[in-house]
Amino acid sequence: MIGLVERPSCFQGQVGVGVRDITPPFGIYSAVYGAAKPLASTGTHRPLLATALAFRATAQSELIILVAIDHTEISDLAVDAASWVVGALANSVPIERKQVMVACSHTHSAPPLQQHLRDRPGGELFEEYADQLRRAVGEAAREAVASAVPATITWGTGKCDLAVNRDLPDPNSDTGRYICGFNPARNADDTLIVARVTSDDSGDVLATMVNYACHPTSLGWGNYLVSPDFIGSMRETIAVHTNSAPTVFLQGASGDLSPAEQYSDDPGVAERHGRRLGFASLAVLCGMLDARCELAFSDIIESGAPLAVWSPRPFEPDRTLVAEQISSEFPLQQWPTAEEFAVAAQGASSGWEATRVLRRQAIASSLGSRPAPATPAW
Repeated sequence: MIGLVERPSCFQGQVGVGVRDITPPFGIYSAVYGAAKPLASTGTHRPLLATALAFRATAQSELIILVAIDHTEISDLAVDAASWVVGALANSVPIERKQVMVACSHTHSAPPLQQHLRDRPGGELFEEYADQLRRAVGEAAREAVASAVPATITWGTGKCDLAVNRDLPDPNSDTGRYICGFNPARNADDTLIVARVTSDDSGDVLATMVNYACHPTSLGWGNYLVSPDFIGSMRETIAVHTNSAPTVFLQGASGDLSPAEQYSDDPGVAERHGRRLGFASLAVLCGMLDARCELAFSDIIESGAPLAVWSPRPFEPDRTLVAEQISSEFPLQQWPTAEEFAVAAQGASSGWEATRVLRRQAIASSLGSRPAPATPAW
């Protein structure tokens, strides 16, 4: 018999999960958009979460931690969230920086924790909130390590058309300017990768991972509620069908991708987008075989047509688990200094102009004067 096999990507080892609420205090400065007025949050749409996964090939082998955070980015008041994990585990499980990856969802409805915004309305809450984040991430990591059990991760791929291309040539200008919004003339990457973590003992789903590229910009400058954007509704949609197991969202390369309908002040738009991605993810989960099973060609049955029979059969998944940190150096173009950007921001005539300059100032400040700074990746 010909050995035709459809084998899923699979890992078997030890996996644990930890979740903490990281919703900021009421009234914190939350304006990511330069057009936003007022600037401080007036409430919460859905809670923000930090979700940690702990991985080991065996109970005694090297530990790897992945933490997904509902935030735009971890900025200068929280310089390196991975250090929070290393510090939280120092007394129980020694771990190096290279063994920790922190992934932000990039929601545009969470506080931008940047030093130069501390004098804005609600900015006085930044340091208190950064401490809250540090504690929550550490607690989630400790819970993930403590809850690790023998488990199998199975990956599958699908498609979701929520994301569209967002590089639109300005229809009102012939200057060649691009504006940030739906361009129906260009195709978008619709790849969706979903992973299911199942307990080897009970078969229960312990967690789901969703990797998809789409800017969480359903909500715009008219929204004053802290929100995970579409990620919150996506998690809820998946949880209904996975016995309330946590879902980890991993943002993809979404620089040119966003929902077609976005920048809304209606949380219902984010809810619809999240259900759309959630149901697409469930479709991938429904297409998976049981853990540690592959589909093998098993027989030919002569009928009205010769019928090919494929049947599930067990196999031994890979147990390889490796963490690596690499570094690349990229030469920088000539730019003004952070101090020069600060002066320019003071002379800006509008909020959006100041926002653009301040973002450049933050970049210049983080890069310093190095001609080719080293950029790490994990």
